[in-house]
Amino acid sequence: MSNRYVTKLELGVAAVLVLIGAFFIFQASFIRPVPGDPIGPKVLPMFLAIAILCGGVLIALHTLFRKGRHSDEDVELASGYGFKESNIGLIFAVIGCGICYVVTFWAFGYFVATFVSVILIMLTFGNRKLWLILTIALGVAIVYQFVFMGLMGLFDPAGEVVDLRRFTNWISGAQ
Repeated sequence: MSNRYVTKLELGVAAVLVLIGAFFIFQASFIRPVPGDPIGPKVLPMFLAIAILCGGVLIALHTLFRKGRHSDEDVELASGYGFKESNIGLIFAVIGCGICYVVTFWAFGYFVATFVSVILIMLTFGNRKLWLILTIALGVAIVYQFVFMGLMGLFDPAGEVVDLRRFTNWISGAQ
């Protein structure tokens, strides 16, 4: 593993973090404030987005000020670092699961998106026992629905294609 590879990888990670942070800042800017709420729902997402962006900037600055010089120990510690020895197919499959979650969330809502995504992740990582996949996915979806919508009282948006909240409200205790 060379100094050059480690430097490129660190700058690549920094660039991705800056892009993700900028995207989340853009998305958080659309959150409407709540009248009379001194903090509002925008503060935490904006803080996290700015933190991600700043983390990327710090990684880039650290790498650039070091000018790509890594000690032999750094380079040796970095063996297996990055993508050279990674299963790229698996990485793209997990990214695809995330994309599927977003699309399914938009179309059918939180419960179905969670259920489908757990199934896809389990298949991606090699589980082939259908009964186990369906049982775990249903259990996870029910627990998440109860915790996030029931106990935490988060808003459960309707799916744009099918609104299944009338079926999932009994899990969270919503009326």
